[in-house]
Amino acid sequence: AFNFPQGAFAPASASVDPTSFTLSGWILPPDVVNPQTVLAWSNPLFNSSDNRVVIQINSAPFTGPGQNPSSSPGTLWAELNTPTSSNNSFATAPGLLKANQWNHIALSYDQPSGMAVLYLNGVAQASKNAGQIAALTSHGLWFAQSFYFGSPGFTGYMDEIQLYSRALAANEVQALYSAASGSTCTTGGRSEEHTSE
Repeated sequence: AFNFPQGAFAPASASVDPTSFTLSGWILPPDVVNPQTVLAWSNPLFNSSDNRVVIQINSAPFTGPGQNPSSSPGTLWAELNTPTSSNNSFATAPGLLKANQWNHIALSYDQPSGMAVLYLNGVAQASKNAGQIAALTSHGLWFAQSFYFGSPGFTGYMDEIQLYSRALAANEVQALYSAASGSTCTTGGRSEEHTSE
């Protein structure tokens, strides 16, 4: 498991060019109250015309343009931004994300249909038609980085962050969660249930 107090960055690569995708992994959040950025597939100098994908926790969906995320404790939140649909965000119901334990998260996006789905612990919890987003070839993937909307970076641990070049089906996401949810990781001096493949 990894903790990134200063954030981390995987640079853009021409070989990573999915139009449809799934981002998945395990997170152990110490705080399920304050908005925090977990992953941001984005140009750091983002603007309203950017294509970008962001996953946060403890945030409420935007209700209008030009907003910063407001607190919604225990949510998993995503934004899929396109030049024609800025502030295109959605979130799970509050109170689902648990503090100080491992939670499996996933965001799938199917470009032909425009459908995005948020999963928590193998279960689809929210969906939205986000429209057509172009491939994010020129963007790197930011881990626990704090530049996005002024929200702090994720302060907990994360493990096995994976990027798939298609939208996984619900049963495939469930299989990711179920296959290894009983293994053990030692983090900060104590054992936690988490994934291992």
